[in-house]
This record gives sequence, C-alpha cells and structure tokens, in this order.
Amino acid sequence: MSTPRVAFVAGATGYTGQAVVRHLVGLGVRAIAHVRPDSSRHSEWHSEFTSLGAEVCSAAWSGAELTEAVRDLGATEVYGLVGTTMKRARELGRRGGDAAAASHDAVDFGLTKHLVDACVAAGTRPWLVYLSSVGASPSARGSYLRARGRAEAAVEASGLPWTTLRASFITGPDRGESRPAERASAAVGDGVLALAALFGGRRLRDRYRSVTADDLAGLLVALPGQPEREGAVLTLDQLR
Repeated sequence: MSTPRVAFVAGATGYTGQAVVRHLVGLGVRAIAHVRPDSSRHSEWHSEFTSLGAEVCSAAWSGAELTEAVRDLGATEVYGLVGTTMKRARELGRRGGDAAAASHDAVDFGLTKHLVDACVAAGTRPWLVYLSSVGASPSARGSYLRARGRAEAAVEASGLPWTTLRASFITGPDRGESRPAERASAAVGDGVLALAALFGGRRLRDRYRSVTADDLAGLLVALPGQPEREGAVLTLDQLR
C-alpha cells in the first residue's frame, strides 16, 4: 500500500498557494496551509482554509519550529510558493517598516532557504516542489530573477527529492491583488506569442505565455512521486 500523501504548502496565502491547497484537498490529500504567525489576516485565513478541508500551521519561519512542523505533521511533499514584490517592499518602507525584510533576497530566496533547511533537518525526506520563474539565475541582473536562481540552487543542493517548475506570468480574473501592469504585459506577451505560434513557435508560446493559478496548481500537485520528474527543472511547455 502506498504512503498517504501529506502536503505542506508554504506560501499558501498567495494566489498560486491558495489554488494549490484547493487542488490538494480536491484530490483527497491531507493539505496543511502555512500561514505566518504574525499575519494581520491570520484568523481570516484560518477560517478560509479550514472551510476548504485543509489544516493550518503557523510555525515561525526561523528556528526549529518549521523543522518540527514538517517532521511532526508527516509531510511527504512540501511546496515552496513564497514570493514578494517591489511594491510590497516600498509600502512596508512607507509605513515605517524595514523594506529590506520584504525584498526579493529576504523572501523569494531567504524564506525558501529556511524551508529547504527545515525539510533537510526534519530527516523525513519530503519531496520539494519549488515554483520558480523563467529566466531565473543566480547571476541574473534583476533582483527577482537572481533571488529565484539562488533559491533554485538551494533546492537542488538539498539532497532531497525535488522538482522545480519555472513559470512566466501568473494571472487571472480571480486574482485579488490588483496588478494592472502585470496583466497588461501578460496580455501583450500572449498576443505576440500567439502570433509566433502561427509561424512554428508553438513551444516558445507554451513556455512563455501566461498561466492561471488554477491551471498552474494542477500541474504542480501532479509532480511529487513521479520518478521522471525528480531532480528536474521544468518549464510549462514540457507539461502542457
């Protein structure tokens, strides 16, 4: 008999994270949504996730709490979906907070590294699924892609079973956070890629076109346990 799936979702309150939790619950997987303990919407998130049939974990990112959570909850798969935006960092700075704490280096890389370290220290070898971005590289010029590249390297060096999926724009009409510039860029990009596909660029289109959180979540939750996906850095054209 196969081991029951137990999924720990870091970044569960994000657009993609919420969709991943919904998909896991729909598959009958025991899903644990991580909500940071200092979240201003903690009670709201707790109610939302439990109403879906998921559990909520509020372990602190640093220290032993995250390690203990991964181990004690019996997670067989862990999803790294954390991320931030420059807008969020600027807003934090305007409110008198530490903008650096919401930087790509601190969140996209730093929190992912905490997650990877916790999974290693747990000693239970869960399958790591990391959501990255097309163009990610430790030597990238932009802070976002550079942080994502460093996070990818941490995942790959973990010694755990892992799969990284690189996506482009993640958008959709159900996204609560307003990102008009991103939506406009996605629409323009999709139009250009559709034109390219007419001239033989179908793979290019499938790799770079935008994807909804729901479609992306369906791809992510299908990755753990697939031997051919272990240790692979994938792009959407390889799964669509």
